[in-house]
Amino acid sequence: MKILDAEQLGLFDENLMKRQQITSEKLMWRAASGCVAWLLQHDTLGYSAFDIFCGTGNNGGDGLSIGLQLHRHGYCVRLHIVAFSQNYSADFTHYFKQVAETDITVSYITEKDRNVSLANGSLVIDAIFGYGLNRPPESWVQHLFEYINRTAACVVSIDLPSGLFAHKNLTHTCICAHYTLTFAFPKLSMLLPETGKFVGKWQLISLYETPADHSDLQSDFHLLTSENVLKLRKLRPVFSHKGTYGHALIAGGSYGKIGAVLLAARAALKSGCGLVSVYVPKCGYLPFQTALQEVMVETDAEKEFISNLAPKTSFSSVGLGMGLGLHTKTADALCQFLKNQTKPLVIDADGLNILSKHPEWLALVPKNSLLTPHPKELERLIGSWVDDFEKLSKSRDFAKKHQWVILIKGAHTAIVDKNGVWFNHTGNSGMATAGSGDVLAGILTSLLAQGYQTLDAAKLGVWIHGLAADIAIQENESPESLSASDIINHLGKAFNSMND
Repeated sequence: MKILDAEQLGLFDENLMKRQQITSEKLMWRAASGCVAWLLQHDTLGYSAFDIFCGTGNNGGDGLSIGLQLHRHGYCVRLHIVAFSQNYSADFTHYFKQVAETDITVSYITEKDRNVSLANGSLVIDAIFGYGLNRPPESWVQHLFEYINRTAACVVSIDLPSGLFAHKNLTHTCICAHYTLTFAFPKLSMLLPETGKFVGKWQLISLYETPADHSDLQSDFHLLTSENVLKLRKLRPVFSHKGTYGHALIAGGSYGKIGAVLLAARAALKSGCGLVSVYVPKCGYLPFQTALQEVMVETDAEKEFISNLAPKTSFSSVGLGMGLGLHTKTADALCQFLKNQTKPLVIDADGLNILSKHPEWLALVPKNSLLTPHPKELERLIGSWVDDFEKLSKSRDFAKKHQWVILIKGAHTAIVDKNGVWFNHTGNSGMATAGSGDVLAGILTSLLAQGYQTLDAAKLGVWIHGLAADIAIQENESPESLSASDIINHLGKAFNSMND
């Protein structure tokens, strides 16, 4: 699914109206109908009335048409017109005339008259500014945002929380929504940590669009969907054997951190790899032979760290760095190992930290390798950034320069390569737990061993990783109780759900 900027969203609206031969007023009514349907399905939010704050542009027109429809459903509706401009849009004017023919209560909020009161038990609908906002609102409007944010009411924003830009960083106060109902496409600011925190839970509202309505609008940013990922998954032939699905090596571990490699190796086995070997310090031998009988173990000469990363067997893929440590001999071993590699690698955790200390070794990492940093590890590699938008820009430059795929872990994990950015939409806050990243590295290494191209492995890997965590939460876990092992234990159901 494409993620469009404000200009492209305007062109999409024009294309949609032209192809479907509808007016902008009818498109607005359709959008409002989708919002009202969502509101009626979520009556458990506990509202008894609606206080709708409307700007004077098209986002305000959305609010007016939502108010009209809710009024027709028999709800108590109060409209608050935030009169930051005397220039009303045509669609706002169209629906405001219809409001005037009803008994809906209308009040005006201006710079001079900012008196606002909410009905008891009301749900606040924010329809002041939408995706078209391109400069900070006036200070008195920002004060209104602060008032709304301080109330105990549930806030539902229409399209975007007012004050939030669609495609650039926030520099001022905006609405902090509990829910955001956005039209047709997600907006980039909804998916980034600094700005996405104002969005709350979000839901796409369909405008009955077809691919032809946006086929001429190109974007470098995309949201993964189940349809995208299903197309990537390879079917397993009946007449196959363990060699069909590749041999993965998981290399890492140090004294006290063998568990990271155990998690990665288990995840590799549970995500379809035919054979899995590990390369660990000698202190890892007994834990593996005891806890994970399906895995073959090679050990380093050193007991507590890796000093010579020289496995005796060739492998379909290699994932390294989990629990590796930063010993100087380990760093030298990694350097020597990289000099002999031509196949794409999965590099995680301390593998990345060693490379950040020795940037001259980056040239040794094979093309199409998959690097999996969390934000702090990424900063060590590419330097600091002003905001999340610059972070994406610098990450894209870094990926393009080295011809790698960079997977930036977090909510809506971002997969970055030279051609664009793909955001994941599975997973939950319970994944912010020790070992979750090790599990992901194991899944990715397994998929590379099975013959997936790097970008496809990244997309399928982050999707199934998050989906397993979601299934665990649905069944018997909570965000607080979820562990990395729970994610592994639900990989089977995650893969099975893709067969439905």
